[in-house]
Amino acid sequence: MNGSITSRGADIQSENFFAENMAVIAKRWPGLASRILNVKSGERVITELARNNQMTAVITTGNERLYVHSTYNPSSEAQRLAESIPYDQTFFLVLYGFGLGYYAENILPRLNKKCRLIVIEPDLELFAVALRSRNLRQVLLNDSIYITGGDASQVDQDLAALIHTTYLFTVSNMHFITLPYCRRLYYDFVRQTRERLFRQIHSMLFEIGNDVADTLTGLRQSFANLKTILRTPSLSSLKGAYDGKPAIIVSAGPSLNKNVDLLDRAKGKALILATDAVLKLLLKKGILPDAVLSVERGIETYNYFYRNVDIPREIVLVGLSVLVPEIYNYYPGKKLVVFRQGEALSEWIAGVMGAESLLKVGGSVAHLAFSLARHLGANPIIFVGQDLAFSPEGDTHGVGEYYGERVDVNKAEEYVPDYNGKLIPSTRIWKNFLTWFENEIAETNAICIDATEGGAYIQGTLIMKLNEALKKYAHRAIKPFYEVIPEDNCRTLERYELFKVLMKEQINKNNALSSKAIQAIKNSRRMQQMLALGGARSPKEIRRFQRMLELNDKHLVEIFQEPFLRAFIQTLVTITHFKINKLGIIDNPNKLEQSLRIQESTFQQIDGIIKVINNELELLYQQAIDVLNS
Repeated sequence: MNGSITSRGADIQSENFFAENMAVIAKRWPGLASRILNVKSGERVITELARNNQMTAVITTGNERLYVHSTYNPSSEAQRLAESIPYDQTFFLVLYGFGLGYYAENILPRLNKKCRLIVIEPDLELFAVALRSRNLRQVLLNDSIYITGGDASQVDQDLAALIHTTYLFTVSNMHFITLPYCRRLYYDFVRQTRERLFRQIHSMLFEIGNDVADTLTGLRQSFANLKTILRTPSLSSLKGAYDGKPAIIVSAGPSLNKNVDLLDRAKGKALILATDAVLKLLLKKGILPDAVLSVERGIETYNYFYRNVDIPREIVLVGLSVLVPEIYNYYPGKKLVVFRQGEALSEWIAGVMGAESLLKVGGSVAHLAFSLARHLGANPIIFVGQDLAFSPEGDTHGVGEYYGERVDVNKAEEYVPDYNGKLIPSTRIWKNFLTWFENEIAETNAICIDATEGGAYIQGTLIMKLNEALKKYAHRAIKPFYEVIPEDNCRTLERYELFKVLMKEQINKNNALSSKAIQAIKNSRRMQQMLALGGARSPKEIRRFQRMLELNDKHLVEIFQEPFLRAFIQTLVTITHFKINKLGIIDNPNKLEQSLRIQESTFQQIDGIIKVINNELELLYQQAIDVLNS
């Protein structure tokens, strides 16, 4: 009787723990919560009492029983590990393994104020057991912790999203810990996700490399295309327009010459999306793609691919808002203007112009084509000419008789695996493009087929010859793309009025944030003067200075989080954080003085940037009004 009551009581307590813990997880990490709820509980992971009466866990794999924690004192074991971490130089701490939570419990109180703990748990069955075994609300509610888990692709997606936040500012000071059970059971998972995290960070830093002048160029060219943007239909009206229909993305890789002639068989049976570099070749061969796509904003794009080219009106132009206006002004057919999803300035421009046309664009025109195919609901999505690597002879392109620049492949800066796992020469840029494709394909429901017949292996794709892919998927008639595109937008006047209001609002926001930058400059100078007079010599004075530094950092983050300004200052702010991170914990007058100088310089640059931007906005606003009223 008593045993039965005790068992029932334990079950009730277990479910209470689980409900309370899951309530926090569902609020903070809803994606992780849904994965946990889909975990099937079994006998593979069980709990036992350690000798000190704390809970430990056992994972059974085959005939082996592996303890997650000490069988004597789990908390003391976790404490010893926590004491070994170099907290003064760590701001991005990655812990592979949550276990029953003892390690996170011991690490969190020791973190410095800037540090974030990223916990990656590959065993969601173990995680679910932890949530049922202990009340972990205090750990889960801690603002300094981020938790993800599941299979490698799910974790990769979560980490990719994470570094697109202010967590990026901390990645210059990383530290990794892998718990023994993860090292033993999930070695490949740990290695793979760690490598891909580094690639994600590298790719992210690559993406934010534009300077202020370059960003202003994009802003000016978008405003020069304002009339086109206001008149063209939004992409939102085309979502799912080719649901279940095949799409072919034609790129200019060196393998294109192997199968380009087969594309003639796909016309009218698959949506053919051509990158701008292949347009002339396709037209020469009598192959009319459904659309040609462009992303590069230099005048060279117009001169190389569009100028004096007889383009049939049936081919739709799909381009970014930043293209030189000559392309849109002289293009004979229908147009779709696209904005970069995830890029602050592009999203802002889309907002003030009332354009519901955001897509993930990545770094290449083929990325835009892929995102468009996904948006249209195409399935399968077939890649042609997508080598992302040099040919064996060192060619970069395969557009008819043009093979691009021929290089010495023995001096290649990067290598990527081909279809058979053999490393072939590539470049850093192409490798970044490859990473983008692999991340996006992992989130794509459509079948993705690599029919390039050469080049890099794109993880997540099926390898197939183009001839086979066309036989299997391109055998039914589909509606031409130009017939699917609506006529000019009927909401032009409404969008014009919205544009005027939002432009004025942004100018006022910028002025307010400029005031914060000026205040931060004054704070930095005041503290430097106090230091020169002998201040910040005692621990109490240093703490007071630290609070002022934190206030300045708060101003910096607030300015950075303004979507419009972020596009202009993200490189500057990221570099500033990396410089300050290099100092470690600010715990002496010398480090404090260096930090203040860095902050003062940064805020001076930010204030100058805001003033330049607002002058530009005032000018562009008036020019746009004059054009629209003409």
